[in-house]
Amino acid sequence: MKKLLLCATALAALVVLTPARAEDKPARGDKDRDTVFRSVDLIGKTVRNAKGESLGKVEDFVVDMKDGHIVYAAVGYGETLGFGGKLFAVPPQGLKLADDWTAFVMNANKDDFEKAQGFDQNKWPTTGDTRWYTNTSGKEDRKDTPAPGGRGEDAHLRRLSSLTGTAVRNNDNETLGSAQGFGIDLHHNKIVYTVLAYGGVAGVGSKYFAVPWEAAEMKSPDLRSSGKVFVIKANKADFENSPGFDYKNWPSKPDARFTKEGGRKD
Repeated sequence: MKKLLLCATALAALVVLTPARAEDKPARGDKDRDTVFRSVDLIGKTVRNAKGESLGKVEDFVVDMKDGHIVYAAVGYGETLGFGGKLFAVPPQGLKLADDWTAFVMNANKDDFEKAQGFDQNKWPTTGDTRWYTNTSGKEDRKDTPAPGGRGEDAHLRRLSSLTGTAVRNNDNETLGSAQGFGIDLHHNKIVYTVLAYGGVAGVGSKYFAVPWEAAEMKSPDLRSSGKVFVIKANKADFENSPGFDYKNWPSKPDARFTKEGGRKD
């Protein structure tokens, strides 16, 4: 009986910790506005051109921590990185999600990537490479969307994948959980919320909350670069008394109850 119980517990943990499958479609709002996708669906997605040629895949996104805007997508081309592969810093305006959501489409040819030099995987750039910029949406750039290559303060830049697992605490230094994903608005090319996993053991029994990006501030309570955490204005009771959202059905908007100014708003 004990063996059966242990097996059941392990299986439950595996289900919770397994990344979202491709058939679990991400949440989205209106076709042209407020379209929010799960970070776990976009990192690793194939990149192709209009002719259907594969150009690689999205290895990561680099974001500006100050406002959540995506600075560029790191597109990996060729063999395994470090063994003949290349990395290119593609501005987000140069990528468009295909209508069936199976891949990103980019206005480039395989020869372009074959001949071009990528960036050093040990020294990531602070701006997108304007060689790969094309406004694939057919619309003018929005005023709130930064121009490609327009950012360059590396102190505020982070790889999105590196933020997954970051502890989330409140102003009293109480641990509330951890960041287990991000909602990405592809219309405005920015992160709109952080997914807070609250409670549970090893991912089993956790509740998930969409905390607005601007409500979570990255700080270092012990003043060490390796000890940075997300800090929000909230209490454990705020999460204990709320059901959270279904991890397989992410919301299209952040939870308005949690704000940078005052934490939970009922």
